[in-house]
Amino acid sequence: MKKFFFLMLASLLMFACEKDEPVVELPTMSFANATYNVPKGCVQPIQLRLDEPVAIDTRVPLVFAGTAVKGTDYTVEKEYIDIPAGEKEGEVIVTVKYEITESKKIEVSMTAPLAGYDFGRFPKAVITTTLEQTTIFSFAAPQGEIPGDNADFTVNLYDQQGNNFNVADVTNIALNVVSTSTAIEGTHFRFVDNKKHASFLKNKSNGTFSLEVIKYEEGKNTIVLECGDANGYFPGAVPQIEITIPKRMNERIVGEWKGLDFYKLDDFAIAWGLSEQQKAALPTCTSSDILNFKADNSFTITSSGKLKNYFRNTTWDIEGSDMIVLGMSYPPEKYVAPRCNLAQVNYLFSAEAEDLKAGKVNMFITSSSEHEEILVLQINQHGNSTDFSFIWGDPLTFRFIRK
Repeated sequence: MKKFFFLMLASLLMFACEKDEPVVELPTMSFANATYNVPKGCVQPIQLRLDEPVAIDTRVPLVFAGTAVKGTDYTVEKEYIDIPAGEKEGEVIVTVKYEITESKKIEVSMTAPLAGYDFGRFPKAVITTTLEQTTIFSFAAPQGEIPGDNADFTVNLYDQQGNNFNVADVTNIALNVVSTSTAIEGTHFRFVDNKKHASFLKNKSNGTFSLEVIKYEEGKNTIVLECGDANGYFPGAVPQIEITIPKRMNERIVGEWKGLDFYKLDDFAIAWGLSEQQKAALPTCTSSDILNFKADNSFTITSSGKLKNYFRNTTWDIEGSDMIVLGMSYPPEKYVAPRCNLAQVNYLFSAEAEDLKAGKVNMFITSSSEHEEILVLQINQHGNSTDFSFIWGDPLTFRFIRK
């Protein structure tokens, strides 16, 4: 009998073991925060975060509820959050109207978790609208970079009705380095003169701050900043800026570059009042103009145009940066551009006469929808060539692309 009992018990245990299946924990999806307090006239991004990236472009439908009335008390740009393939985050923007007269609540929730995901810590976000008076702080652009030694960036202030807010006196607004930055303050970058704030002149609505590169390190070259003063300032449409420290110019410049164009030639000719004959006398920059910056710091030029009248086969090095202005438009296009020293150029920029001396050009690398890398090069030091003495030594700007 005992033997039979033990056999039965063993078979039951075996059956139970066969039925046990490991618990599979699904990745979660959650709003970044559960609650927000948003003053009238202000915008609030609501971020959705996933533990794992989505495999394809994904749309998450949202439900808006609460005591606040959509369209009357607030507006939303869309009633869903799009997450691109390979990404783990998306957001929707909620704008609280300035005309509200009482505090209300906006409840934002998801209709259901995505297939293969569970709801996480915050499946719902609640916005409490307030009648608080505040000033809106917004970076001028969501992204930027420091191609040279340092660069300036702009911050704008607005009132709650979206108008420019001019400060009554000289004002400094603290900046905070966000934890998602990969660059380390004091190791890879610093605030110029240790001014870790945006500075506003009296009666101005736009302020500036400056960053300086200490060193470039692959994978540790992004700086994310936000307003560091929560008292009296509310984040606007661009609450953060991500600033990239690109590879230093002495690495990026190496290689062959072929001419693209004389930068904004038509605008240049109009600003100087040039005739068609004078315009035609200016140096061209075409695909037949090849600049070669070599890793051993030697420089060569192959050209059938007038650029060969300035450049010589010589040596180059990068040292420092200068503020340059591109084009003739207003407001001016200002850039802090690395300075390239050339051991020899023909200062006269002429095919018939020479004045060989050391020279400098300023340059930086940018991009466009057509070209991944564009070398913008400005010649600031040249004499009055007999071909185009009518521009009185004005800076000449050319663009090149990778050959």
